[in-house]
Amino acid sequence: MDIEIEERKENKLFKREEIKCNLRYEGKTPERQKIREEIKNAIGRDGFVVLQYIKQKYGENRAKIYAKIYPSEAEARKIEPSYIIARNLGIKEEKKKKEEKKEEKK
Repeated sequence: MDIEIEERKENKLFKREEIKCNLRYEGKTPERQKIREEIKNAIGRDGFVVLQYIKQKYGENRAKIYAKIYPSEAEARKIEPSYIIARNLGIKEEKKKKEEKKEEKK
């Protein structure tokens, strides 16, 4: 897996860094968690990475990625919609929230 950063932009209003990059990989598309870790390594910065989208090139082992890096998960949760956070953390997180909401309604 190889990540090439195309554009980096500091967004001071939302306390985040926005990154557009290209991903090259072998075989199937890597999991979001692996991509998030690879982006952290590529920019050399700690924080909570939120993948907004991964757009794959048809018939090629390449994809375009738009990611946002927040100083912490708490900062990301203040701004990002819950489904984006759940998508980045995995399906289990989303199921837990749905179960909690059902219990609150009862």
